[in-house]
Amino acid sequence: MKTTISIILLLLFSSSNSERKILGNYYNYFGCDLKILEDHTFIFNWRFDMASSWSKGKWNLNNDTIYFQVIPVHDTLRLPNKKGSLFLSLNQIPELQKDQNAVIATVLISGGQNKYKMPSKLFFKEGKLIEITKSGKLDLKQKKLFWSSEKKESWYLKE
Repeated sequence: MKTTISIILLLLFSSSNSERKILGNYYNYFGCDLKILEDHTFIFNWRFDMASSWSKGKWNLNNDTIYFQVIPVHDTLRLPNKKGSLFLSLNQIPELQKDQNAVIATVLISGGQNKYKMPSKLFFKEGKLIEITKSGKLDLKQKKLFWSSEKKESWYLKE
């Protein structure tokens, strides 16, 4: 009985220890940053020049792979004598809008929610988050920077 309890406690500790190693802020050289939070939520940002995008949602860990589920944040547009309509929020807090211009603004601005597709899964290795290709291999290639011919690794580094 004591052996079984010890094994269960060891498994729980090692699992939570793995998750603790993953928690934190990450960035790459291509305008992305990612915050992995203890409550199993994340915030992803991408910025380049005057364009930007953000996403948020939940994450879970399976072995050394982190899976991300983007959960859209919606605002509600409510006009007099009409039913409410949902649309993607410009910020991270759901709000009630009473003006159609709020919907138009989401289309016209150069930033917003989920405009840049974030990775759906990343592999955690030696403090780095590495993208996984469609064929299931780690993407360890260096890629050309936007503003120069210099190449940099594409994985996410912990701050």
